[in-house]
Amino acid sequence: ALAADVTRRVHGDKALGAAEEVSALLFGGADPKSLSRDALLALKLEIPVFTVERKDELTTYDVLEATLVGPEALFSSKADMRRMLQQGGVYLNGRRIGPEREPVSSDDLLDGEFVLVRKGAKTYGLVQA
Repeated sequence: ALAADVTRRVHGDKALGAAEEVSALLFGGADPKSLSRDALLALKLEIPVFTVERKDELTTYDVLEATLVGPEALFSSKADMRRMLQQGGVYLNGRRIGPEREPVSSDDLLDGEFVLVRKGAKTYGLVQA
């Protein structure tokens, strides 16, 4: 209650709502597709953000390969990524994905440009197309 009151006073009701949505996603298992634009922008400040070039047919592998780049990479290598996929430990927008390449449609993009990647139980990354 104290944190909510301070956030409301300092940042306003809009920021409080976004912070509550992000907290519900990261700590309460909320559905990523329910996030507002404000919550996605707040989430960008909390977890690693990766970019992928948008093309005609974007696949799950394209999205995951984007998370291999940079100091905050979600996977240490492509082999690590494939192993996690085979073990069922990778999620896109809260949906478990397998090792087969699946297309990512525009309906799968949060707010038309983001995909939330989760590795294991608590490691998140946001891929921006």
